[in-house]
Amino acid sequence: MVSVKQFITQAKRLFDSGDYVGAYSFIEMALNTYYISDEYFTQEGEYVYRDILYWKGLIELRLGKYDEAVKTLSTLNTRLTRQRPDVVYYLSLADYYYSFFNSQQRDSLLKDALNGLTQLNITNNKFLALTAIIASELGDFNEAQKALNKAAWSPIIGIAKSHMYRQMGRLNEALNEVESALKLEPVNVSALIEK
Repeated sequence: MVSVKQFITQAKRLFDSGDYVGAYSFIEMALNTYYISDEYFTQEGEYVYRDILYWKGLIELRLGKYDEAVKTLSTLNTRLTRQRPDVVYYLSLADYYYSFFNSQQRDSLLKDALNGLTQLNITNNKFLALTAIIASELGDFNEAQKALNKAAWSPIIGIAKSHMYRQMGRLNEALNEVESALKLEPVNVSALIEK
């Protein structure tokens, strides 16, 4: 028998170094050999499988395989005994990105993403910014503002406010927010794109 842990470790190492294609290759090896692995027959097997799904979903996000990331992270989310905020965040992010490529399911994907984030009730700026951006995409500016009101201003919150203002047609306010973000982080790619 073989252990899949070596493949997971290699996938994480390559992910951390920015080699997402290589990481995907190793996480696929872990997934493909899981059912004949040493771990499959142990009590920790389910945890190892969840770890494989987690990293597979993150790597798929980085590779732009948003439809696959949604499937992988949804599968992981259903296997968890309780919600993990990081999984909900990345699943919501995958739903958000995938919604741009799936016009027929766009609103459904965005509503699922928003629902997952709002159920968590987390006041971390990263979560609040994504909540506001998704709510803005749905035209739910009250929900977007509610999320932003919980946040301390930071570049990521400025970008989310800019996104909301742009969706509302308040272009001067949108530009002011993104300019403030760029003053603190001049090479922030998200701010430059939002501008």
